[in-house]
Amino acid sequence: MELEICLLGTLEADVKLRKDCTDCLDKWSKEPDFIITLIEKYPGMNDSAQFMCMILIKNLITKYWLKKNRISDANKVQVKQFILTLLHVDDRKSKLVIEAVAMVNKYDFLDSWPGLLNYLAVVQHSELYLQILHRVLKIQLLKGSARCKNNVAELSKVILPMLIQLWTSYSEVLIEKIVTKFALVAYTQELLEHILSRVKSYIASDNFKLAKTVLKGMHVMIIKISNLLTPVATVLMEFYMQICKNYSSSTEQRKELLPYVFLSIKDMLTKFPQVAYIIKPDCENLLNKTLEAELDERWELWNNGDYSNFLDSTEEVEEDCVRKLQEALLKNFPDLFIVLKKMMRNDMSFLQVHTLCSFYSILYKFPQAIGENDYKIIITWLNEKELEGLEKLVILRDALILTRRWINLLSDYSLPYELLLRVKSFTSDTILLYECCLTLKQMTYMTLPAQTLIQIVNDFGLLAFQLIPAVQSPSCIWHLVTFISNLIQSSNSNDIFIQGLTNLGLSNLLVDSNEIVLSSISDMLEQLLIKFPGNNSLNEIIYIHLSTRLQRGDKSAFQFWLTFLNNFQGSHEPIDKLIPYLKEINQKNKWVNVKILEEYLLIYYEKSMFEKINELIYNCPELYKIHGNSEDDFIVLELILCMTIVASFGDENALKEVHNYLKIGKNDIYEEMCLTSSVMIISQILEKSPQYIAVVDFTLWFEKVQKLNNHNQIVLCTRALRKIIPYISQNLQGVVQEVVNKYCNFIENEDKKTSKSNFSDLSLSERFKRLMFA
Repeated sequence: MELEICLLGTLEADVKLRKDCTDCLDKWSKEPDFIITLIEKYPGMNDSAQFMCMILIKNLITKYWLKKNRISDANKVQVKQFILTLLHVDDRKSKLVIEAVAMVNKYDFLDSWPGLLNYLAVVQHSELYLQILHRVLKIQLLKGSARCKNNVAELSKVILPMLIQLWTSYSEVLIEKIVTKFALVAYTQELLEHILSRVKSYIASDNFKLAKTVLKGMHVMIIKISNLLTPVATVLMEFYMQICKNYSSSTEQRKELLPYVFLSIKDMLTKFPQVAYIIKPDCENLLNKTLEAELDERWELWNNGDYSNFLDSTEEVEEDCVRKLQEALLKNFPDLFIVLKKMMRNDMSFLQVHTLCSFYSILYKFPQAIGENDYKIIITWLNEKELEGLEKLVILRDALILTRRWINLLSDYSLPYELLLRVKSFTSDTILLYECCLTLKQMTYMTLPAQTLIQIVNDFGLLAFQLIPAVQSPSCIWHLVTFISNLIQSSNSNDIFIQGLTNLGLSNLLVDSNEIVLSSISDMLEQLLIKFPGNNSLNEIIYIHLSTRLQRGDKSAFQFWLTFLNNFQGSHEPIDKLIPYLKEINQKNKWVNVKILEEYLLIYYEKSMFEKINELIYNCPELYKIHGNSEDDFIVLELILCMTIVASFGDENALKEVHNYLKIGKNDIYEEMCLTSSVMIISQILEKSPQYIAVVDFTLWFEKVQKLNNHNQIVLCTRALRKIIPYISQNLQGVVQEVVNKYCNFIENEDKKTSKSNFSDLSLSERFKRLMFA
């Protein structure tokens, strides 16, 4: 297939044709010189093929630029030269050219591309030039190395003077960004004064978008080159405070200007504490400025019942810059704590109450200044507010967020719980009830009285399940499931949780395939399984959960299946129905499949279900196939040992294969486990069928048996030694009997010493675990 036809084929509507072309390109992309082929063929292609060709070139740069065996140094030079020929193209491929330049710059230093430096040195007022210059500066400065900074500084000497001339003639976002980036490596007080004058002129002309761009660049300067700004720190702080004083309540001004003004003041208080005196006289007014806000637009969605959009966002509505400045003001001006309680006035509007609640919610970070009594005062004040509709819901949500934040400061949980019950009785709103569960989840991490926990389970246990289909967002479901898990861990009753899973939650939980959600569901079910073993309703719930996930091909479900079997009690029907999924074998999940089969054998043996055991062994030959690789076979040999314990598994060919592992050393942990398992397997087979001694190298096996020092393993081997005595030559019988007598004395002494139950008295599962893991 020709290259151009293949590139154009990736745009075709026909799925098969598109796939064939994509596969063909993928195959060619693995060839070391393919990127050069693309460059050479590019000029003769039509526009659409060139577009796809540029996408492929950009992707190859991203994937292979650092791999010399894929793109050699000589090829890199050709790629750079090719990109330079496209820098004056002004069509739909421009963005791809910019991305290609950016990707090369991401991996290479700027001074290793002289052709690009020459292009950048000739200042142009074109969109493509400015975008390339901006991306190059951003990438080089982000690297942070001295070489990158020096390269940008050298470039600034050539083009910054011309760029400032261009700056005086044009007002564009890209030019503002470029100049403030150059200021990081070419700072002068004159340049800063120029920048300040630009911001002032933009604010005066109500061009808040450009003002915001420059303010953002200035904030980066405060962070990156604070040492150079020390002489002008006073000027800068006065400049920011002047903006705050002149600030009007217009939405656009607040949205565009204040975030970076607030962040800059906060960072200047950290970097230049000597200028805090400028703020001190107006610190209370500045704090009040941070409390001026509008109702978040998402709340309109909430009011219209669009819960998913609201819950997909973080629980914090207030801007990060506002909270950070508020915290900085409280740290630097402790006298502000005196005015906090004065802020609570009965004549406040709803919006003022809301913003004050948001501010109070950060005060938990200052436990030296506030305490439990302050929480009671705030909640009591909020209870007295006469609000209706959405306003009431917003303030209740604020109270719940505040409660979560302050929870570590509280010792009496009666008031928070009264708040939760009041919210529950007041509304059926999904968001408010979800916030209740979040708050209760936080409370469950505290040391709560047993009676309080029982009350939470009774009042809110089923509610968490009811909310699951409504919240939809994976993170919200995760919060609800972990809240339920916390309640299970703290509660002595399982009825509510099993009822919730059966009637309300399980089908909704199973719809979600998010890995974090599934993991939290597994944890919840495991807690119920461990805490309330043998509950047949719960076993049926877990079967439904597992079968749904296994039908989807969810490989992570196998691990939970194993956990289910490890803790299984009760009627065997639920686990019987899962057996067909054991055929889903592949090498990656073979280990967990083997362990699952092992658990089945042990469970069925203890229930005397021998037909089931034989059926399992017959239907799963791939699981106990020996490959001759100790790293893969150690788990297979463990399974075969389990099979010899629970069934009459004595195949002569299998015995010969196992016998080969007697000949290996103990060079690593896998070989050691294989050797031990093979000794035990042969012992088990010989105990049940001593006539097989004829196909075993008795001397080798007997030598390995005498090197055992594990009590439980010696118990099993002693039984085999007793059985084989009549089947070996008379001159060896006395030696074997001596070892048997020695081992019997050893076993008796060990039992007396440890005062443990006799190994034979333990359940088979417990015996097997001690045998393998002691």
